Amino acid sequence: MRTLLLAALAVTLAAPAHAQYLFGALNQDGAVDVPEITALAMGDAVTAVPNPQTAFFSNPAHLASLDGFRLTVVGAQAGIGGNAWDTYRYYEDDLGPAIEAGLDELESEELRRLYDRGLEVGREQKTSDATVEALVAQFGVGPLAVGIGGFGHATARAKLTDTGAGIPFLDAYTQADVIVPVVAAMEVPGTGLTVGASAAYVQRRVTAKAEFVDALEPDAESLTLLKGEGVSLGAGVTARDVGLPGLSLGLALSNVGGVGDLAYETSWAISSSDGVEDEAEIADLEARFAERESTPVLRMGAAYSLPLPNTSPVGDVTLAADWISGSTSEFDQSPETGVRVGAQAKLLGVLELRGGLAQGYPTAGVGLDLKFLRLDYATYSVEDGRTLGQLERRNHVVQVRIGIL
Repeated sequence: MRTLLLAALAVTLAAPAHAQYLFGALNQDGAVDVPEITALAMGDAVTAVPNPQTAFFSNPAHLASLDGFRLTVVGAQAGIGGNAWDTYRYYEDDLGPAIEAGLDELESEELRRLYDRGLEVGREQKTSDATVEALVAQFGVGPLAVGIGGFGHATARAKLTDTGAGIPFLDAYTQADVIVPVVAAMEVPGTGLTVGASAAYVQRRVTAKAEFVDALEPDAESLTLLKGEGVSLGAGVTARDVGLPGLSLGLALSNVGGVGDLAYETSWAISSSDGVEDEAEIADLEARFAERESTPVLRMGAAYSLPLPNTSPVGDVTLAADWISGSTSEFDQSPETGVRVGAQAKLLGVLELRGGLAQGYPTAGVGLDLKFLRLDYATYSVEDGRTLGQLERRNHVVQVRIGIL
């Protein structure tokens, strides 16, 4: 039997209300979004920092900063978060062999050790993400700019929780999106304002598995796939030189609309034997996803670009602060979890350094801009709990882009 976590990862490679332990991940709003690696490295404090890279999903007004043509022929991004490696080793060395042999065959002491270790490793949420870009084109001339892109983005997350019975409960979830966004932006003459709007068609497939470990049946487990589609809208504005040169303000609203109803599409077996369609599980999944609403995301921020001489080897030095609505957890979170701060600088025109704080956790990143090739790395943390500092999940992301950048 393949682990459910590996099955979730396979879905990822092929294609975050109230809390309850059953399908807890489904309580987290599945926003129409593709995380931008440069924003993640900068603490996600980018609402007032014009950059064409963040125009599709952070603030569409950013696209007005583009003067000329920008094309990503192909791009790929991959990330991993939480204690995913420890979890993989736990399954390979302990849980997997025990399930194959039959949990009811284990001595009580050995079974307790297995469960205790599972709860220790599994309580931290672990995630994997993959993004593919294809023919992302942006063009700006004068005060106008337009852009269109093709993105494939998938995420998988899982955890083991203690439901009070002392038996690990598996909560695994995957989401795979095909997103085609269109963005238009313009400068408002004589005002220092730029405005933008976006519309993104999204086709989404999701699957989830929630079950007590001892109830998993190696020869009869299957994954149920649901499918939905819809249109997500967004709008944004930035203002330059507000009060003093170099100070900008930004405001953006995104994830308006989103994916419609998710309905059953297919099922497939996890084990090597034929799986069966579980009508009760299908109905439960459809009902639970129907309860998950698409929540608009509000972003507001300020940024200051330091004035530097043209001969300086350091350029594009920017400091920024944002507040972002919405929860990064399956729980309702307090307003301070939306605070972000960040900074960026460019050295010798090719090396980009970024850092910041997101939800009280440090972020950092480095990028290499070779005009036709971009390489980026970022590390950041996400708060999976109700309050700051409760449940940190550290993430690492790498990206490569090829094109006219």
